[in-house]
Amino acid sequence: MSSVDWAQVAALFQDTIVVPNDNRAARYPADGSNISLTTARTSESLSIAGNGLTVVSKGNGVYTLTLVFGDSSTCAFASTEINTGDAWEVEFSDVQFTNAAQAGLTGPALYYSWRE
Repeated sequence: MSSVDWAQVAALFQDTIVVPNDNRAARYPADGSNISLTTARTSESLSIAGNGLTVVSKGNGVYTLTLVFGDSSTCAFASTEINTGDAWEVEFSDVQFTNAAQAGLTGPALYYSWRE
């Protein structure tokens, strides 16, 4: 199995792209950075929905990433459970983010896909 250069993958997915089977994909945050942790959040919606989510960069802060499903059930992951390259291929209606304010630390950079 070959090694994946996630920095190279991140560079490829900075803008919305078209992928096969009428899927769309984009980075979050859209500017290609990691989520800033300078402001505290409690289950804040990232306003992204889709059928696939990949962690392009884990970041170095402490946070919780929660997938919300169509029936309102959730599945939460602490930053200690997340690694760069982790991917979920499941339909989700939202992603929520929780963190305490942490100066100088970052959360994840994400890549998500959806069908149109």
